[in-house]
Amino acid sequence: MNPDDGENGGEIDGENEGAGEVGATDFTRGQLPPASLSFLITTLATQAMVAIGVVPNPLSGKVESLPNQARHFIDTLAMLDEKTTGNRTPEESELLREVLSQLRLAYVNWRERGRK
Repeated sequence: MNPDDGENGGEIDGENEGAGEVGATDFTRGQLPPASLSFLITTLATQAMVAIGVVPNPLSGKVESLPNQARHFIDTLAMLDEKTTGNRTPEESELLREVLSQLRLAYVNWRERGRK
């Protein structure tokens, strides 16, 4: 089945079964939440926070300092903001605005700390 043909809402058969019932350990069993703009925003924001060193890398447990990756994730979120204007719910718009504001501030503070 072609996932772009509109059947199953673009899902591949069986890939998203039970996606609305996700618990803390379900990610390790392959179950994921439904695809949404909010999920994409939070995923990119989390990756930016890992790259800035705000949160440790969940795989290694280590705090990282990856300025190019951090900037890339923030720029990607800014691009999403621009490209989806007028096509978001008020909640999605607020989430994106807040995430971008917090990440930009954290990035600037992080870069300034590195220069001292």
